[in-house]
Amino acid sequence: MSLQSVQIITYEGEFTQHIKNFLSYSGLTSTNYHTVSIVGSQSTGKSTLLNLVFGTDFDTLDPMRERNQTTKGIHLGINLDFKTLIIDIEGTDSLARGEDGAAFEAMAALFALSVSDILMVNMWTSEIGRYKAASIGLLKTIFEANLRLFSQERKKRILFLLRDFNDKKDNLFVLKQQMSKTVEEVWEQIHKPSEYAMSHVFDYFDFDFKTISTKDFKPKEFKADIDELKERFRDEEKFDYLFRMKNTDIPIDGVPLYYQTIWDVVKNDKEINIPSQKEMLANLRCNELKIEAYEWFKNSMSSFAKQVGREIVKDFGKEIAKFLKKGIDKYDEKAANYYEVVYRRFREELIGLALEQSKDLFRLQMKFILESYQKKFKVLLEKKIQKNKTIENFNEIIADIYKEIFDGFNIDTESSLLQNSDWDIDEYRSSLSDFMNEKCAFEKEKELALLEKEVNLQLTGGKFSNQISRALEQMNEETMWENLKNIQREHMESLEKHCKAVLEGLGFTDNQIEQHILNIKVQFYESMKSKINKYCDHLVDHLVRHFNQLFLKDENGVPRTWDRENIQEIYAVSKAKTVKVLENFRFFQLLPDWDYALDDVNYEELLNEDRFRMINDSFVKDAEIAYKEAVHLKEFGYSRTHIPTWFWLILLLLGWNEILWVLRSPVILYPLIFIGAIIALAFSMGFGSTIINFVKTLYQGYNFFRSN
Repeated sequence: MSLQSVQIITYEGEFTQHIKNFLSYSGLTSTNYHTVSIVGSQSTGKSTLLNLVFGTDFDTLDPMRERNQTTKGIHLGINLDFKTLIIDIEGTDSLARGEDGAAFEAMAALFALSVSDILMVNMWTSEIGRYKAASIGLLKTIFEANLRLFSQERKKRILFLLRDFNDKKDNLFVLKQQMSKTVEEVWEQIHKPSEYAMSHVFDYFDFDFKTISTKDFKPKEFKADIDELKERFRDEEKFDYLFRMKNTDIPIDGVPLYYQTIWDVVKNDKEINIPSQKEMLANLRCNELKIEAYEWFKNSMSSFAKQVGREIVKDFGKEIAKFLKKGIDKYDEKAANYYEVVYRRFREELIGLALEQSKDLFRLQMKFILESYQKKFKVLLEKKIQKNKTIENFNEIIADIYKEIFDGFNIDTESSLLQNSDWDIDEYRSSLSDFMNEKCAFEKEKELALLEKEVNLQLTGGKFSNQISRALEQMNEETMWENLKNIQREHMESLEKHCKAVLEGLGFTDNQIEQHILNIKVQFYESMKSKINKYCDHLVDHLVRHFNQLFLKDENGVPRTWDRENIQEIYAVSKAKTVKVLENFRFFQLLPDWDYALDDVNYEELLNEDRFRMINDSFVKDAEIAYKEAVHLKEFGYSRTHIPTWFWLILLLLGWNEILWVLRSPVILYPLIFIGAIIALAFSMGFGSTIINFVKTLYQGYNFFRSN
């Protein structure tokens, strides 16, 4: 019993999926089956023989019609009684495939040998001794490929079917010897892997022979031979039972995958894919034409290539496309008439070579474009970003520069691309973007540093310091802190507005700007606090000066004469007002933010109790000295701290000789000149007031101790 056959490999060499359903309904199970296949020349009756022996339904030749190819590709049939898979392979040496059929014939035969327990080689008896008709070339190919591709754990069995055998004129013994000698010679000629170098063909193959009489002239003998062959496949008890050796143990459900794997191995073996004479000629000639076209392409590009890397070549991609088209046209002109598959393969190789050559130029072009726009970006940045002054629209300027750079860059790079190539400009665009982002980040840091510098200049500038000094020097106990607060507000409002605009221009968020402004307010607050603390370091001097202004001068600023003044009353009032000013310095009545009322805040202490008492005591001592001087002046008419004019006149008259002696003595004169020069230098450098105050302090201290 047999099932309808199915094609498993198409005429084009593609593996089909029909085998899965076919085997699923076969009834065969596990590994309990055999496989037999047949190869041979076209129209030698292979399919007819299989149908007669195994009861299959392979297509056969109609002798009443023209003799052409009946079996195309590889077909599979099943005989359930024999538990056998039967593989029918398209005939060799067919007119349909012509000289291009050698590769498929070799692949199909090797596939059959690999998957079968028995490979039958169908041939005419009269063709023994011929190379192609006796399939000798085919045997050579499959012997060699079988050693190279598959393991040799089990022997392969090949059954030669000698068709149209005539026992009256053909000697089977001689024919066997002749065929055995031929396969040995073929084995010696093939290229073998090193491990098989000393091997013999009979180590890996068993050969058997079966004669079959002519069908047309000896039908009875033909039928008897077919029946005998059938029994050798069916009857396990026969001594010449053909299935004694099993080549595979693949479960029936794994056969589709197994066949496909074997076919893929065979099909992808480049050495077995034997080209036809037409294909070999195409390989040689198309390769020559490819080389000629490629050399023309390189030579034609030489003058063009000299420009690349020195300037931005306009329409670079179009220029390359022109050269490429001319090179391909030059190849097509002669190569298009050759074997199409080969022609197209070498055409693709030519395009690949030309594109690779052009890609080197493309990289040079892109490198030059990238460097050009990097330089242009730096020039624009230097031109539009001020060096010594912050700007309030930084991001707007940068956005304009980015747009100008990328607009030009995109035009030049996109015009450099070649259509249908794998060239990519994203890498270069990313490099340019990274470069500009890095430069912008650096410029942002510079802007922030410049902003910080501007803030510091504001805090340390003469205007700010002078305003604070004037507010403190006025020593108005009622308005001093309000005046200082107004100074804080005046400077910080403009500074805050400017800083906010700059930070917004740099792309800072509202929270970041708010935090930055707060830091500046604190910095400004600390600066004012530092200046006032420094002022307090000399607060005694400032209080004495303020007291003297009140005590020694009237409300119009005229010095008092004391002869008709109530010194005690004036002293008490001046002292009280000055002490009130001192009280005003007890606390630092400012905060980082100015939106508050002065009376509503608990302020930081500026002068602690000990320091306050020390300053107060020092001031009182100085005030008392001034008071005593005033009393002395009122009583005696001159001050104890000032030498009268008449005293200098008497000193000049009485000491004239001593003065002349000093002027005439170098030992005394030169040191005096040196000391005088030092004092003059000190006055010229602005230290005169310090020296005078120091001398006055010493003198006042001396008078104070003398009076006590």
